[in-house]
Amino acid sequence: MVGVSLDESTEAARAHVDRLSLDWATGWLDQSGRLRLMETYGVNGIPCGFLLDPSGKIAARDLKPASLRAALGRALKSD
Repeated sequence: MVGVSLDESTEAARAHVDRLSLDWATGWLDQSGRLRLMETYGVNGIPCGFLLDPSGKIAARDLKPASLRAALGRALKSD
């Protein structure tokens, strides 16, 4: 699991990760990278999650915790 922060500053991103005690890798992008990421993947707001298949294609998006668990279960069974 990897997260990408869309916070305006590195400090804000780090504070968010610390406040929520996120236990996965989280990165942040400069303004141009953030805009490219949002445009490329159609991110209109956050949080916005994606489940990628082994080839890197988006298998599902915007999953809530229960549906994410189910989608992960299906994906892992197909391996």
